Amino acid sequence: MIQLDESLLLFFFFFKQKTAYEISACLVGSEMCIRDRYQRRVHGVLTIITNDGKKFDVDGRIQKLSGLIQTTLQDTQETEIPIPDVDGDVFQKVVEYCQLHDYNPRHYKKPIVTKELSEILDTKDLKFLEPYNIENLKPLVDAAVYLDMKSLQDLCVIRIASEFFVGHAPTGVQEVMKRHGIKDELGLQEEEELLKKNPWLNEGGVQALNKQHH
Repeated sequence: MIQLDESLLLFFFFFKQKTAYEISACLVGSEMCIRDRYQRRVHGVLTIITNDGKKFDVDGRIQKLSGLIQTTLQDTQETEIPIPDVDGDVFQKVVEYCQLHDYNPRHYKKPIVTKELSEILDTKDLKFLEPYNIENLKPLVDAAVYLDMKSLQDLCVIRIASEFFVGHAPTGVQEVMKRHGIKDELGLQEEEELLKKNPWLNEGGVQALNKQHH
């Protein structure tokens, strides 16, 4: 029988204990990571990563408003969700919109029956839209479409529609075209190109304007 030196026995014992400790620590660390992800999902905390690398810890209720986020959560156990088509500044406004309504925004009827937003929207949405006009609203519209956030899409469409509302006056279309410097109607090719770039217009905005012009 081979006799092992006492110092050698101590070395093997120490090595065995050290290895077991490292394996145990690794397992505990992995378990904590899994538990942390579970707790974040249960308590509704999601991390959204925008295309410029910014991270937003948001209320999990956002998934009720965003079809994209909801679908993504169904396909993964992760709580970090990348949204490569939206930058941080724009997503910050999306979060502000959600928080403004405590993740339960009001839904509005369409089409609108007046161009006066104060007669259509509540005070929260009026205030939210204050910084926006036709020119600077597009990034928010694109984000709402990408996130599949119907309530925000509708709000943006109402804001745009208010600029082009013609009512029942015979001169309504002419007044709108004059106000926005529109000299001619959209041709078929121009209309198709516009709809391709702005799919949210498929609800009939361009066609309705042309129809009323006729």
